[in-house]
Amino acid sequence: CPSTSRCITRRRSCWRRRCRTAAAPTPRYSQASFFSALSPGDVLQAFIVLSLTVGVLTANMLLILVINSRRYSKYIHSQPRYLLTSLASNDFAMGLFVTPFAIVPSLRHCWPYGELVCQIQALLRGAISQQSAVILICMAMDRYLCMLHPARYHKHSSKKGCVAIISMTWIMSMTLFSILVLPRGGYYFNPTGMVACEPFYSRASIRILAACGFYFPTTMILMYCYGSAFHVNKLRLRNAGGNTNGGGSTEASMEKKNEAERGNKAKLTAKAEVELVNDGVNGPE
Repeated sequence: CPSTSRCITRRRSCWRRRCRTAAAPTPRYSQASFFSALSPGDVLQAFIVLSLTVGVLTANMLLILVINSRRYSKYIHSQPRYLLTSLASNDFAMGLFVTPFAIVPSLRHCWPYGELVCQIQALLRGAISQQSAVILICMAMDRYLCMLHPARYHKHSSKKGCVAIISMTWIMSMTLFSILVLPRGGYYFNPTGMVACEPFYSRASIRILAACGFYFPTTMILMYCYGSAFHVNKLRLRNAGGNTNGGGSTEASMEKKNEAERGNKAKLTAKAEVELVNDGVNGPE
């Protein structure tokens, strides 16, 4: 077969087709009945996929509407709000363009929509997942700068810059997976898991490199940014507690000092009164 991924897709297609060879120059098709050989497990899997699709669409649409409403938008800074909206939009797109197409394949264990739809779905699935990972990194760096460098953060942060970063990450993700998926048919239908089409990496080295590029930087940056922010916040709370305790002891010592001064003044007043009485008694006859 000239393309391994296309052979995999054709073997998993509901309209089964052999690859062109010299013996069989024309593709052979055999139509399979849709409702034949359905098992309770297949129906349960399709119901789970449908429930997951409805849940993903509903939850992310609700999140987008709530954080951008007039009532709650004033409590969230513009940069985190835009990043959360972008992340929820990615999940909404995943629930709109990926998971609904897995209902029929979960029943038939094959791909009924054709190679073009499989190619587009593989492109969207890879690009959306990569862009979500980049948005998570941007959110971690946003919180890191806000916690550790608040003055610089509020000075240089802007809405236009945040929108530009989100747009640039989208363009980069779509360009990267377009290069991987579109020209050489780098996609295949995976009948397990999400029951959807995925990017296909012909060599193991590319597969390992893609996995390292997707998981390793995201995990390390998230751990460093959130760990540093947590450590700094913990130190600030500890220092604030120490200052509160120190302020209480200072107030107590000042109160004791004032009481001592009032006592000394009372003693001096009593002594002066005694002296005046003595002067009156021992005055000139």
